Amino acid sequence: KEEADRQAANEALRRKLNPTLDDLASYTEAELEAMPVEPIEWPVIDVFHIGLWMLSSSPKLGKSFLMTALGRAVATGTMFANYKPTVQGDVLYLDLEGTISRSQTRQRKVRGDWEHGSDRFRTMFEFPPMDNGGMERLIEAIDRWNSKLVIVDVWADFRPEMAKGEAAYSYDRRTLKPLRELAKAKKITIILVHHNRKATDADSMFRMSGSTGLGSGVDGTMILERDRGDD
Repeated sequence: KEEADRQAANEALRRKLNPTLDDLASYTEAELEAMPVEPIEWPVIDVFHIGLWMLSSSPKLGKSFLMTALGRAVATGTMFANYKPTVQGDVLYLDLEGTISRSQTRQRKVRGDWEHGSDRFRTMFEFPPMDNGGMERLIEAIDRWNSKLVIVDVWADFRPEMAKGEAAYSYDRRTLKPLRELAKAKKITIILVHHNRKATDADSMFRMSGSTGLGSGVDGTMILERDRGDD
């Protein structure tokens, strides 16, 4: 059995690294039309569907507060921003720039002093980077707590370092791919919190700090904007 398992593993690796044409699936238009398609699942109806998302804004515009409100809404199955219904599920929030004190303050502002905290909204303030055990620990955490929504705040503190001589576009695509595949495999929503560039651009997609690989490497993007001082 061990020999059979080893051969099967080697064959799977060969198909991934050096597939023959027969290993690669192809479909006619008629075949595609006849294939059943699973409906899109929306943890937050008409806002965030299952997959990998990027939420970006300039610093100190309320990204973490918004993500706290989102996590609370999904964990309790209540309306998000008093506007959009949610599908209740367990939430994992990697608050990598936060502290217990700041997190408590945000959560109390979101839920009000008369509400109790949810056992389905879990926050972690320390987590290893992707290339230092972070992916393995993230998969373990998702499985242990049955997380349906994962928030990584901020993306820069979780992604690996850029390789020497690596192009920015390749770097962005390479680092996003494992998370996009994870979200698809687990049928969950992962939101990466990111920062905008200081320079302005008429196209909001070009305001995110990084290359165009950020927008093309995720399933959806949301750019948060408001004038300073506005509520």
